[in-house]
Amino acid sequence: MDTPRAPHFDGTNYPYWQVRMASHLEAIGLDVWRVTTHGMRPLKKPNNPTKGDEQEIHTNAIGWNILIGSLSIYVFNRVKSLTSAHEI
Repeated sequence: MDTPRAPHFDGTNYPYWQVRMASHLEAIGLDVWRVTTHGMRPLKKPNNPTKGDEQEIHTNAIGWNILIGSLSIYVFNRVKSLTSAHEI
């Protein structure tokens, strides 16, 4: 099932965007929603990732990509240095 494009956030009306983005991330996958709201699970082998570690890193990358792609340039410039979906 394809999901619609992520809702755009221009820095205004955050409560509206927040609800729409939560719905969008949950539709993408519950793991994407989890890493965005609770953060990544600790990696078992950060220097030599296991398959589970790689999946967790990939799930975070999906959330990070969706969030970064939904932001106006003004908001993007405020969060571009953050490396996890949860931090954003």
